[in-house]
Amino acid sequence: YKSTPKEERNFSSITGINFKELYKNKLFIGIVLLFAYAFALEYLGFLLSSFLLCVAYSRLLGEKRVPQLLLYSFLSVAAIYIIFSKGLNIILPRGTGILREFALMLERI
Repeated sequence: YKSTPKEERNFSSITGINFKELYKNKLFIGIVLLFAYAFALEYLGFLLSSFLLCVAYSRLLGEKRVPQLLLYSFLSVAAIYIIFSKGLNIILPRGTGILREFALMLERI
């Protein structure tokens, strides 16, 4: 680094951040979705927040058919819920308010 003349040093890779391009980047959007999921998990509960994450992430990855998107998201969340709550007896976040009541009703089944 020090042997390179000052005129030839290129810092554009670390200083020239294009925020418009960053916000369109799928990796950045995926990370934001996961942070939002982590914060929503306590309030919305596992079922709703995981369903919304699956829908949003599938849409991000390019799925355009809404019926399939909703069906696959629902089936994925239902399978994960059954495996963890019924098969492994792990209590998943229930959420607050009416979402908590709904989760408790499902656990009784």
